[in-house]
Amino acid sequence: MDIESIIKYKLPSVQSDVRLKAQKVIDKLPPNQFSEKANNELKATKSLKEKDVVYLKADKSNNVVVLNKCDYENRVRALINECKYKEIKKSPLKTMIREANSLRQKIKTVFSERTSRSLIVSNPTLSKLYALPKTHKPGNKMRPIVSNINAPTYKIAKWLVKELKEVPNIKSMSVKNSFEFVDKIKDLRIESDETLVSFDVCSLFPSIPVEKAINVLERHLQKEVGGEKSAIYIEAAKLCMKQNYFQFREKVYKVEFGTNMGNPLSPLIAETFMADFEMRLKEEGLLPRFWVRYVDDVCAVVKKDDVQKVLDVLNNRENSINFTFELENDKKLPFLDLMLRRVENYIEVSIYHKPTSTMRTITNDSHSPIQHKVAAYHSMVHRLCRMPLSVASFKEEYEYIKSTAAINGKIL
Repeated sequence: MDIESIIKYKLPSVQSDVRLKAQKVIDKLPPNQFSEKANNELKATKSLKEKDVVYLKADKSNNVVVLNKCDYENRVRALINECKYKEIKKSPLKTMIREANSLRQKIKTVFSERTSRSLIVSNPTLSKLYALPKTHKPGNKMRPIVSNINAPTYKIAKWLVKELKEVPNIKSMSVKNSFEFVDKIKDLRIESDETLVSFDVCSLFPSIPVEKAINVLERHLQKEVGGEKSAIYIEAAKLCMKQNYFQFREKVYKVEFGTNMGNPLSPLIAETFMADFEMRLKEEGLLPRFWVRYVDDVCAVVKKDDVQKVLDVLNNRENSINFTFELENDKKLPFLDLMLRRVENYIEVSIYHKPTSTMRTITNDSHSPIQHKVAAYHSMVHRLCRMPLSVASFKEEYEYIKSTAAINGKIL
């Protein structure tokens, strides 16, 4: 795998030569060098599969959660009841395929036949629901994820997201990453009667009023794109959101409100709604003087006596949207992957790792390309060098990266 990843940009003749040389080396290896290890791994895998349990990745961490199958199913069914998903007696798959094909014909007329053909999903199926345990929160909460891969409109949704990236963004107060956030706060000064507050939207995707979000998107596209392209984009968005069905244990359900994690279009729809939500509040003068959002997390500077007032304004604007908040504690507030600390009247940042962090990456003995093994470290080192950290914070994060590397096989 390492060899293939290294030679993939070489000329075909060079690739063939390298493969032949590698094959000669592999052929000279003792025949049983890997067989015993492979057999042991196969036996272990088979033994794990025979157990009446499920193995899940925890939500927002690298922890592995082991649950009895009956416990997992009970939690998912409780989640389905809580979210009020509607059970459908007859499979809607044929209708979904017909609607997707009809839209592709319109895309062919406005764009091209090649584009239309690229949106064909071979052997389309209904989306599948699975859930991840929220180990970072108390209780037995689960995060529902609907895998849209191979759904009739999956490729249409992916195509639409790609197309809309070329359109100017809707005006908002959001940032794309923590680097952009740091640029926003570098000149921020906080008065003695103010406090740092983190606002968070509870279950953003299931709470989005999709029809309102699409109306906002339609007005934006009519202004920025117009014509037949704009009409096709909106029709595609409506269809991708309308086909909100999923399957769990042979039963079919329909999501009647909001959207799901797993739909490629969901982040764009959520961002569209939140951008309009906050800009309308800003125009009415109802937002704090400093307000920066990343998806559903907001960092704000609010007068100490006005925190509850701001929360009430946010929660009374849209019935389905509910905000919670966290105040700074001991002049510290975690936000994104940063720890914000008030020093006099300005903010100092350091790298923040959640308590659920396991320091696990792809281990050094994994049969993965070397690029994949070191990718996490490239990201951590890049962040270390880009962030305006104090000397103490820099050394602390540097030691954290070294410790992480040691735990995973001394990759560095």
